Amino acid sequence: MISNSDRPRLLFSYLSPTSFVKDDRALLEKYYDVRAFHFDAENNASARGLARLWGRQLQWLLRELPKADLVYGWFADHHAVLPVTLGRWFGVPTAIVLGGMDCNWLPEYDYGVWDSRWRAPLVRWAVQQADVLPTVSQTLIEAEERYSNWPALRRNGIRVHVPDLQTPHPVVPLGFRAADWSLGPAQRKDAITTVALIDSWRTFRIKGLDLFLAAARRMPEVTFRIVGVAPDFADTLREEATVPENTTVLPPRPREALSSVYQESAVYAQLSRVEAFGLVVGEAMLSGCIPVVSGVGQPPELVGETGEIVPRPDPGEIAEALRRALRRNEASARRAARRRIETHFSMDQREEHLLEVLTDLRR
Repeated sequence: MISNSDRPRLLFSYLSPTSFVKDDRALLEKYYDVRAFHFDAENNASARGLARLWGRQLQWLLRELPKADLVYGWFADHHAVLPVTLGRWFGVPTAIVLGGMDCNWLPEYDYGVWDSRWRAPLVRWAVQQADVLPTVSQTLIEAEERYSNWPALRRNGIRVHVPDLQTPHPVVPLGFRAADWSLGPAQRKDAITTVALIDSWRTFRIKGLDLFLAAARRMPEVTFRIVGVAPDFADTLREEATVPENTTVLPPRPREALSSVYQESAVYAQLSRVEAFGLVVGEAMLSGCIPVVSGVGQPPELVGETGEIVPRPDPGEIAEALRRALRRNEASARRAARRRIETHFSMDQREEHLLEVLTDLRR
């Protein structure tokens, strides 16, 4: 086994330890001596807190860059400016992964870095100065859709917000380890589940929970479940959103506990108004759920012909799509959903493509 001292050194910078960030770190640790820096902006959101983080990040970079071979960061945001800038000074190539809020902007929901007067110019600098921008979905480069602001056409993507971008931005989709997700039982009750961290009315609407509840009211004979509502927001939701009797609101679950959640559901619904990749959609499909997704971002590509894609945020149309998905409630449809993720979005495929991009960067 190759020791860390014999491997090229990679500096790994990230905002939050999300599941996909953890997956990438584990993947890269197979080939690189990974040195990580957690830019914990969530718990240091004040100006003073961010200044302290930048100071710590500067010290870390000055210590690590002289011996580094690559700089790798998740998301283009304020935390990427110092790694990109100092990487250029030290002659160390930099890759920034584009993953969603750095490419999409929904101003009415205060979503995206482009909503901020001070963050937007920092992001433009970072993406223009980076050496490569691995992007998890083609829709994050440039896309048009009507779902999020029906019926008006909305354009989003990094090339929309940075039209003079010259930095290469190859599409490297996220990947799944099918072995981590069991197909589950073939026979299932008519239950429909959605999973998302919901802690405010903002995230409630971004993830399309208002549409999910509206569809539930039209289908009183079917069980609906929302998994991921923060406990301090759950009571407010129940009081003000008129949650129907056929809908259960559940708190967040750890990722390893979601397999059983999916396996208890015939259909998985993701009705988001913005979605970069839709990791939970793929996990649910591997677990045998028939998917129903909104027509934004990567989820329609994940689903293909194995589920339903809703073109507009109309509760009646959503309810009809959910009914069609329930009519597919059989073993062959479950296997087809799982097979699509296994075939087109495996972790091995991401590993191969990402390593190719990073190897080319070091040449």
